[in-house]
Formats: sequence, C-alpha cells, structure tokens
Amino acid sequence: MANTKLPTRDKKENNDDKQKLQMLQKQLRSWISFWVVSLIGVWLFQQFILTPLLIHETQIPYSEFKSKIATGEIVETTLGQERIEGR
Repeated sequence: MANTKLPTRDKKENNDDKQKLQMLQKQLRSWISFWVVSLIGVWLFQQFILTPLLIHETQIPYSEFKSKIATGEIVETTLGQERIEGR
C-alpha cells in the first residue's frame, strides 16, 4: 500500500511544480508586456506631446527674415524644399 501512495504523491507534487512554473511564466510575460507597452507609450508621448511643446516655431515674412540675417539675429539657416529655417 505504501508503494502505491508514493507515486501518486510524486505525480501530485510534479503537477504542482508544473503549475507554479506556468504561473511564473505567465507573470513574467505580463511584466515584459507591461514594460514594452509602457516604453512605447512614453516614446509616443515624447514624440507627439513634449517635442512640439518645446520647439517654438514662428513664421515671419521673407523680407523680415533677410533683415534679421543682415543684423545678425539669425546666425544659422537651413534651406528645405518648401521652407527656410533660421536660428
């Protein structure tokens, strides 16, 4: 009788170990997913909310742009296809 109880106990303990391992794997996947989604969310927030708030662009007429270059208020220019940028 004692011999028949030991294998069932071992099987039960083995099943418990498997269940614990599966639970730990699920928790690990959940934490990894949480961190990936959080990092993507932070990146999107920075790209579409913070960056536009921190970069201040002002459109001015071309004549005013030329006069600011002449007076030295604009020291760096970048020519684009559709616009000219100055700093």
